[in-house]
Amino acid sequence: MSKPHIEIKTRYLDAGDARSIIEKGTIIGIVTAAKISKPAKKLLRGF
Repeated sequence: MSKPHIEIKTRYLDAGDARSIIEKGTIIGIVTAAKISKPAKKLLRGF
C-alpha cells in the first residue's frame, strides 16, 4: 500500500490524468507547472 503523497505534474493535466490520480487513492495534493483542463478541474473539485 502506498503512503499519502503529493503528485507533481510538469505537463498539461487532462481528465484522464485526473482520473488516474483519483484512482490511486493516496494523493493528498497536486502541483502542476502547466494548465489543468476544465474537465479535469471538475473531476478534482468533486474529489
